Amino acid sequence: MNISQFVKQQNTTVDTIKHYLKLELLTPQKKQSWYNFTEQEAADFQNIQALKKLGFPLALIKKLKESHEKYCGTPQQWQQNLVIIEEALVQVAIEKADLQIREDNLLQTKAQLLEKLAE
Repeated sequence: MNISQFVKQQNTTVDTIKHYLKLELLTPQKKQSWYNFTEQEAADFQNIQALKKLGFPLALIKKLKESHEKYCGTPQQWQQNLVIIEEALVQVAIEKADLQIREDNLLQTKAQLLEKLAE
């Protein structure tokens, strides 16, 4: 199917698909200047969406895809995936710490405002 049909089928935008093509997250065959999207690209797109819902950035999704393509179903792939997931967990820990600081600051500001209102 062509890109417009694929976009409609996946309920997404042409810009999203073009971005994934540029990042090589989707790699459909090309006939002349037209992409031919198949069920494989549909499955890849669904995997990308699922990983995004887990909070994976596109750069890590690309690493997972490359690992899958290179080491599919082997202990090497699982080891690579483990490293990638550990990277994601480090990022989550950093984000959690940042959010905790933000929450603390907001609570402090709230307390100060409540004090002023009580005066």
